[in-house]
Amino acid sequence: LLSCNMSKGKPNFREFIEAQRKAKKDTESNKEATVEIFVSPTKNAAVPCSTPPTREIEMVTVVSACGHKFIVPKEAACISGFIKVMLEGVCSFKEATTGIVHLPEIRAEVFEQIMTYLMQDWMFNSKPKSQRTIFSVEMNDEYVMELLLACHFLDLPDLMETTCKMLADNIERLSTLSIFPPEVLQQIYMHTAAEELIKLENDPNSCTNSLDGILSSQEVWKAKYEAREWHADRETYLLSFLPTCSASLPPFDSPIACFPDIFTFIPCMRSNSSAEEVNKKEIDWKHEFIQRELQSILSNTHVDTLHSSEFIKEISLYSQHVKMIKLGQSVIQSLLQADQFLDLFPCLEHLDISNFNVDEAILERILKAIPEHAKNVKSLVLRCIGASDRTLRNVRSLMKQHPLLSLDITENYFSHSAIVRLGKTLQQNSSLRC
Repeated sequence: LLSCNMSKGKPNFREFIEAQRKAKKDTESNKEATVEIFVSPTKNAAVPCSTPPTREIEMVTVVSACGHKFIVPKEAACISGFIKVMLEGVCSFKEATTGIVHLPEIRAEVFEQIMTYLMQDWMFNSKPKSQRTIFSVEMNDEYVMELLLACHFLDLPDLMETTCKMLADNIERLSTLSIFPPEVLQQIYMHTAAEELIKLENDPNSCTNSLDGILSSQEVWKAKYEAREWHADRETYLLSFLPTCSASLPPFDSPIACFPDIFTFIPCMRSNSSAEEVNKKEIDWKHEFIQRELQSILSNTHVDTLHSSEFIKEISLYSQHVKMIKLGQSVIQSLLQADQFLDLFPCLEHLDISNFNVDEAILERILKAIPEHAKNVKSLVLRCIGASDRTLRNVRSLMKQHPLLSLDITENYFSHSAIVRLGKTLQQNSSLRC
């Protein structure tokens, strides 16, 4: 499962050495013809070249654990940043003099795979870095975690990247991740699918429990957020959750700034401070990713799948952390049990139902379920839904049982008497602020 073989028809390390020995023997038998070994990426063996040699290939010896020796070209070995420092660094290491590098921490089975990669990279990658081919090696499940640690130790970023991708694709099979340094973990997380990463971090039985609190960083979630191209309309999307009155407020004077204790579910896009100070505020990219992913699921779900166990399982992965949602028309029209649906969102603070006609019987079930099953809701938007006095009566009943801090019921059809009764309710409910 974790295998990625070398391209067929390309010489491997042993073939290269045998070709070199054969060329040296031919040179000694015929001193008049001086040849150079030229490795062609399109041929299966080394090909003699009639031109005189420009330089000799300098060899070094790398000794792995248990004394296994690998005699390789110095240029190939120096692809490793660690080995290059030992052989060519400004400091006078004895390895630069002896040409022997000892790596007792790395097993021979693991280092053999690394040397296969180094030889391929050295023989075939003469192009500029932007056009280079990233080779990989055949990996055994038993050694893949050791291989990643060895790549990190030897400073082999390209092979490390490939190995991280392989581990990320099979992260649910790993028994532990605690052996990896934090920077290696974040690189694995960068290639892990978002849903798998959320499962790992939220599952009490997952292997991330042995990480001692080292979870995915905000940089990881920012990269995943930008990969979905959500950053292009981020501000517009977040501000769409604000009440209608925010459109008439000047910049840096939105409801977020006026009532920061109400709109805590929205990252601070505007404030009384300058735009430069706003940009310095730390963004919870993981929370924003989860919120938009859930919103995308709710917006694109077909009516027939809303009550399926697969749909419930899918949104449950994200709904435990979401503080704000917009319910679309397809979700509202097929919502049979509002209480069970709201139970999926224990952290919900802002509920938005707007811009389409809603069956008032369904809306009544939702409003009656809020005090018991959505106790954290403090902001409610019922804008432009074709609501009548019946809905306003249910809103009044809700406010008597459940204190709201923000309410938007604009662009609906209420009679004068219903509005008067709402005004009397508001006089008795001092919690509403916006």
